[in-house]
Amino acid sequence: MRAPSAVVIATMSILYEHAAAYNSLFIGHSFFRPIAEKMPALASAAGLNHSQAIVFSGGASGAPLALWNSDSMRDEIQSILDWGNITLFGMTFDHTAEGCELWINYALSKNPNLNTFMIGLPWLDYPTEYDTDSYTSVVRNAAQTNWTDFLEELRGKYPNVTIIDNPYGLSVVELRILQSAGSVPDVTAMTGLAATSLFTDYKGHGGDILKDTASLVWLDRIYHVGCGDPAIAALFTGYMTDVCSVAASLLGAYDAGMVDACRQLNSYELRDSLELTAGSPPAAPWSAPPLLSPSPPPFFADAGNGAMLGIIIGGTIAALLLGGAAVYFLVRLFV
Repeated sequence: MRAPSAVVIATMSILYEHAAAYNSLFIGHSFFRPIAEKMPALASAAGLNHSQAIVFSGGASGAPLALWNSDSMRDEIQSILDWGNITLFGMTFDHTAEGCELWINYALSKNPNLNTFMIGLPWLDYPTEYDTDSYTSVVRNAAQTNWTDFLEELRGKYPNVTIIDNPYGLSVVELRILQSAGSVPDVTAMTGLAATSLFTDYKGHGGDILKDTASLVWLDRIYHVGCGDPAIAALFTGYMTDVCSVAASLLGAYDAGMVDACRQLNSYELRDSLELTAGSPPAAPWSAPPLLSPSPPPFFADAGNGAMLGIIIGGTIAALLLGGAAVYFLVRLFV
């Protein structure tokens, strides 16, 4: 195994200076690292001595199993774990738990005070290939199937450690739903400049408001701190959109087991809380599209025009397709 680099040594020297909060290691891709990079400032504002190291590899190569299978990346990550003082180890959701298990086993063998891991659920890439309904359904379906199965499997194998589930990718769905309704005044385009768009490119890398909202989800899941802390709320006053409410309402619905109704729970209250300078609130609460859209996909639009058999067949196929949407989500995330 190669010796730690100068950068790693410097990073770990910082880690040794702080013990009040987590000494963290985060490993992942470009839908993970930018959010992790916001944690030191947020934790500091909350009065926490959070310290961290980040190991990054783009795209599919940033998934846990791919990082383990890369000799160079595995050596770099292990060189940090070998210092033995990590107390929080975070990584991304993967299409299989194998990579997480390999990292958890190694990390536990080297870090006697490590008993907390975090798995982050990223957002779906290539967002402009989906309309809002489709994007919402695919991501929420994955959150209710593959994601929960993945967490259950890991927690079953490691009952003596804490595995934090961090569904920050769902915050992107919330923002997109609101943006489609014209309720995100800070965003003028789906894709474009980071300051005024949800995404910055076709791949779906996050704009400023996306990353900031997701970072609030991270902060809540790791430290149970949110905008109820005035110092945290003050960091986001530059937005007209109430990103604090977006993150809080999402997590409230998620923790209540109502992923498919996150926005429906309190969309009207949230919409009223947005500091819009023009227009008036709707006459009735606007609600997000349900997890499974009641209308058939376009390619079934011509099927079953009044024919009961066609409706049954079309509905069955549509259900199967939506049931497999989570699998498709995983494939798209890591290819």
